[in-house]
This record gives sequence, C-alpha cells and structure tokens, in this order.
Amino acid sequence: MQKAIAKGYTGYCPGPRYSELRDTIARDTGARRGLSYSAENIAIQPGGKPVINKFIATVMNPGDEVLYPNPGFPIYESQIEYQGGIAVPYGFH
Repeated sequence: MQKAIAKGYTGYCPGPRYSELRDTIARDTGARRGLSYSAENIAIQPGGKPVINKFIATVMNPGDEVLYPNPGFPIYESQIEYQGGIAVPYGFH
C-alpha cells in the first residue's frame, strides 16, 4: 500500500485496469475456498454503494418487498426505494 501511494495510486480507477490485483484476489480467494478463480471472476468496485445498487438492480423487480437490516446502513433503504422496491426493515433482538 505504501508503495502504491508513493507512486500516486490514490484515486479511483476502472476495475479491469489492474489485472495484477484481480489475479491476486482470484488466487487468494480460490485458495481459501478450495476453488479455482481467474481475474475474469473478480470485479473491483470503487465502494460499497455501487455494489449494493447493482445487486439490487439485478435481483429485484419494481414493486418487490425487500428485507434490509435495521439498524443498518441508510443506503439499503434508499437504494431499494430508488430501484422501485418496497423497503421492509427487520430488527435484531
């Protein structure tokens, strides 16, 4: 990390750009799970919000009720509603 910062790698980049990072993540994740992954199986995202939005857009249809943890991150409810879903909180006891 320190070397990357010193080289100026301090901003967001296109996910596929750093194939060495994707290769390393694929090898490490595969080794931990006893599976074989390649860089094509790895998506690098600039943060959690885009991932949550893409996941909801992929698996939810407008009008679907979607459970989300409450307390939790406010982004869950807002992204569900933004995509046309009905946000249904559940709590922890």
